[in-house]
Amino acid sequence: MRLPRFHLPTLREGDGELTGDEAHHAASVLRLRIGARIELFDGRGGRAAATISHVRRGHVAVTIEGVAPSGPQPTPHVILAVAPPKGPRQQVLVEKCTELGAAAFQPLRTERSVVKGGDALQQHWQRWALEACRQCGRDHLPEVRAGAECAAVFDERRAGGFMLLADPSPDAAPPSAWVKDAFGAVEVLVLVGPEGGWTHEEREAAIRAGAAPASLSRQVLRVETAAIAATALLTGGFA
Repeated sequence: MRLPRFHLPTLREGDGELTGDEAHHAASVLRLRIGARIELFDGRGGRAAATISHVRRGHVAVTIEGVAPSGPQPTPHVILAVAPPKGPRQQVLVEKCTELGAAAFQPLRTERSVVKGGDALQQHWQRWALEACRQCGRDHLPEVRAGAECAAVFDERRAGGFMLLADPSPDAAPPSAWVKDAFGAVEVLVLVGPEGGWTHEEREAAIRAGAAPASLSRQVLRVETAAIAATALLTGGFA
């Protein structure tokens, strides 16, 4: 039986403490008590075994042992620059892409964006990514960046790096034409537009910045499905 997992940013043998949401999850949700065995991960590839030594409101003390060294994050690092969809579909996007190995999320603001985002959105995405790592056994916690205008992201990436533009247009390259090249990159930025699609100007600006129009399916995909499909194709499902 798999041990319950919790995030602790600093892992070192000896005494440690869970606080905040992690302590609440351990003590109030799972109702773990003194002597319970758990697993900790630091979000940077490290993990450790631990035993709960004390439980009180808002704090769970642990004894940490067997700290494993941090391993490298698999490549390519998939950065998802996504115009957020509406409602609960955001959570599906973040959870499933985290499980599949996305390295970072960049919420985008576009001309046709329905959800503009902000600090609250970033906090929600961070929490969902953490919960997904806790559940699926992943030790690398994805970065969730602050929302940004798509033009600023295009300009930032103009200097180099492999960049894909999720594009349902008939002339967009199929996966068989771009996946092999993407596997040779250290980092891949995937641009996923809003529910209403990219404007002509945005599409042209992305291409000028070096993005390759890429098809993800014969069908037109919803925002979260496109992000999940791109992540699965680029990581092979191995985080």
